[in-house]
Amino acid sequence: MHRPLTISQRLALVFGLMLGLMLLMSTFAWKALGRSDAALKTLYEDRTAAMADLSEIRYLATRDRVILQDAAQAESSTQTAKRLQEFERNRAEAQNQWQSYLATQLTDEEAALARQQTAHMAAYVNQGLVPTANALRHGDYAQARQVLAGPVSKLSPAAQEGLQGLLDLQVRVAK
Repeated sequence: MHRPLTISQRLALVFGLMLGLMLLMSTFAWKALGRSDAALKTLYEDRTAAMADLSEIRYLATRDRVILQDAAQAESSTQTAKRLQEFERNRAEAQNQWQSYLATQLTDEEAALARQQTAHMAAYVNQGLVPTANALRHGDYAQARQVLAGPVSKLSPAAQEGLQGLLDLQVRVAK
């Protein structure tokens, strides 16, 4: 016949069982926190940081148009030199931001939008902003205004809409 467990034995058994359950719950919580940490890391690196990069690129594209317009209207060699210096810095910064964005984990849809945006932005910059800057470098303010009114105005919406599409996608994917 079995002897009944004493109170101290029952307490030890209950304590051991509770300790085992706590260890099991701690292990589960540790793994869940690891998964949560990985999800938050990708949310930050691939969505939040990407939104910051894209917003800065959009700002710089708009800013470049404004400063080139300002230089073309002012027709001042001092103002033009200052604005062209800023334009060059902005273009280098925008390129760095774009490379940083492309280094993130892109979804298939995002990669397709990024390829389209690369083409739109290249056209805007190479057919619009750079010819405007070149005209300003040569002191041809009338030509600069003509390029601003023509190719820059024509190409800017596609570049801006492409950036907005990528920004919207960041928010949608993050949700």
